[in-house]
Parts: sequence; structure tokens; C-alpha cells
Amino acid sequence: MKPIRTRKPLDVGRLGNALARAGIDPRSWVSYGTVATVGDNGEVDYTDPAAVLVTGDGVDVDVYLEPLGIPVTANYVGLQGGKKVSIFSPIKPGDRVLVVLPDGDTLGPPAIVAILHSAYDRLPLGADNLPIFQNDRLLIHSDG
Repeated sequence: MKPIRTRKPLDVGRLGNALARAGIDPRSWVSYGTVATVGDNGEVDYTDPAAVLVTGDGVDVDVYLEPLGIPVTANYVGLQGGKKVSIFSPIKPGDRVLVVLPDGDTLGPPAIVAILHSAYDRLPLGADNLPIFQNDRLLIHSDG
């Protein structure tokens, strides 16, 4: 009589290593988004000033992640946050942003790491109608 072959037990460690390689992780770690609120009816409002809340605890911003289609509230610290030094630029509804998701989880809390240029919010132009940034020096510009 031949011995009966049985499958080996599942090696969870080997499975974890196989799933840890790049391209197989189903979580989202970084996403584009737009500052906006999402109503109870699911409609996205890119003009609602309530999307940005500034308090003594920090700046919370409602962001609609694209292309994930997920609304989140993200922490915005500008370039540097904290009691000793803070460097912020204004953030407004409709701004296109880059959001990082710690641990690949939207409950993270997500954090806005940059406000991006877009068709809505283009580079500032000079009198010659060309961008004032020339990629040869640091530019700090404020409209108004």
C-alpha cells in the first residue's frame, strides 16, 4: 500500500515574505486629493470653506482622495508645524494636494505634505506672462 500524501501546513512566515514585495501591497500609501467636503448625499463640494478648520490644535482639512474616491480629514502642517516654528501657506477649498497615509490606512491620520499646482491654481506669472519661478533660485511669492 502506498503512503497517502498530505499537504504541508501553511507556512505563514513564507506567505508574509511573499506578500511583502513591491507591487503586491493593496494598501494606498500616497494619494492625490482635492480640498473639498462631501455631503450626506455623496456630492463633492470643492468650494465649501468648512473644508478647512484652523484651531489651536492644528489645521484639519477635508480632502477628497483621487482616484480612490474616498473622503478623509487630513492634518496640514505646511512646511513646518509646532509651537517653536511654524511655516504655513494658505490652503483653500479646491486646492490640489498630495496626501500621505501612514500605515497605508485612511484612518491614519492622513497628512497633507504639499499643495500642488493645477489648472485651477497655476504658477504665478510675471508682467511678460511667463512663470516668475525660473528654477535658478529660491522663490517666496505671495499674491497680495
